[in-house]
Amino acid sequence: MPLDAFYVNKKRTRAYNTLSETFGQPVKEIFSEEPTRHLILVNVGATGHGGVNEDALRELLLRRFQGVVTVNMAFGRPYSTVTCESAEAASAIKSSLNEKPNEELNKKVVLVEFLRTRPSILRSLPSDYGFSTSRSVSPIHEILLPSPAQIIPGLILVEEFITEPEEAAIIEFAKARPWDQIRKRQVQHYGHIFEYGTNKFKDPVVHNAAPMPSWTIPILERLYDRLHKDIPGLPLPSDWDQLTIQSYKPNGGIPPHIDTHSVFDGAILSISLLSPVLMEFKPVSKFCEWPDTNAKALVTIDLTPRSCLVMTGASRYGWSHTIRERTTDIVSDAEGGTTIRRRTERWSLTFRRCRTGSSWINVNSPCKCMGRWPDTCDVPWGNS
Repeated sequence: MPLDAFYVNKKRTRAYNTLSETFGQPVKEIFSEEPTRHLILVNVGATGHGGVNEDALRELLLRRFQGVVTVNMAFGRPYSTVTCESAEAASAIKSSLNEKPNEELNKKVVLVEFLRTRPSILRSLPSDYGFSTSRSVSPIHEILLPSPAQIIPGLILVEEFITEPEEAAIIEFAKARPWDQIRKRQVQHYGHIFEYGTNKFKDPVVHNAAPMPSWTIPILERLYDRLHKDIPGLPLPSDWDQLTIQSYKPNGGIPPHIDTHSVFDGAILSISLLSPVLMEFKPVSKFCEWPDTNAKALVTIDLTPRSCLVMTGASRYGWSHTIRERTTDIVSDAEGGTTIRRRTERWSLTFRRCRTGSSWINVNSPCKCMGRWPDTCDVPWGNS
């Protein structure tokens, strides 16, 4: 049944006005009357109504249409952009979707237009910050960068930290042991039991955990020797006593969180196994160092297989980290563009050092953050 023209025009006017306000320019300067390779789905975005999510949009476009190169649902924006191999491929998508209710997108009436140029939501940061990266013009700034330590203080990424045989041996070890189910992931705890929800660890007197596996010793010693040699003074303990092994389904993720300050030491390690995935960091503490105090950063780190992510300092105490629940990630390709990468099963090893003894239940005990990030710390520094 054809949609009422008045209804479609009303939706179009509202969506186009919102887009014009978002870009700060009239839509006639944004849209192209002639077919191009680039499309904008004006009313399908992360903040749009109708419950459309990124995975559903990507799956629809990749399954039904040929020549789709990238699909980007702009974070914090009411629109999405699509780039195709040709104007003909883009025209086919527009002809099929424009002004029609779509069952796979919750019956949403999608508004599609050609863009004048390639979607560009990125602009360069001032060069005096000492690194080369890019930032979105949206209120939540999304950054893709090869070296996260250049922008998040205390964050270190060591590529290919463990070998493929080590990866296989760890997986074989864990598969032979029982798992606990936590939403879309399975977990095992060693040394101490990590408590989801509080981001602390359970009382070791009441909740016993299996001992730390012996294979962790050479891996942790290798990391300690390597990083202490390269970065003198790094707050990296030599006696890690808590390990969580997690197995994620392709659409699995973790909610934004900061591991509780007072009950863990000053470093958290995360070793990734099997599928790569994007992890997002955001400065939660107002005491985090960030070039633009009027903006909230969203830094995206590509965790490759067998890499080791080390969180210390601000990245440990002031920035939250999360993995979005979706089946695909958009990543850079060899030609300098972007491509859609499908996730497969992923595992992670998270190492912590627990501050045991009376301090584990006494929030007034000293915290290793030393009050530098008091607004994200569980210790009431104003009273200590």
